[in-house]
Amino acid sequence: MTAAEGIKQKGKNYWLAGIFSTIAIWSIRFLILNFVLTALIPVAEQLVLFGRQFLMYVLMLLAPTPGGSGVAEGIYPNILCDFFLKTDGSVNKSFAAFTSGIWRLITYYPYLILGVLILPAWLRRVFGPNTKDIEVK
Repeated sequence: MTAAEGIKQKGKNYWLAGIFSTIAIWSIRFLILNFVLTALIPVAEQLVLFGRQFLMYVLMLLAPTPGGSGVAEGIYPNILCDFFLKTDGSVNKSFAAFTSGIWRLITYYPYLILGVLILPAWLRRVFGPNTKDIEVK
């Protein structure tokens, strides 16, 4: 309640900075795959790749697992299949799996590692024996 009251009193600049930083952060998050694929193969359709990633993130939101784990790896070669075509027209699934692994190593797994390191200390601090019940008004 206190935080909500404080945020209500913020001006337009506060909200515009928040909106623009959110757009920038999500754009950079999507562009990471563009950078990974462009580093490994020639990618001419950068906007198509960007748009397909948006579709993947929407599908990962619907996934029952945290971070869309498993779902992202499963839909990745299907949504981006034309970026992994061999000369005979078939999809190079091993290369798709390799690039998927690099992409997830950069964008997902660091959060899991940080969570494993930070969560126990946070749980002890918040729910430990020395904490007092918080009174809700």
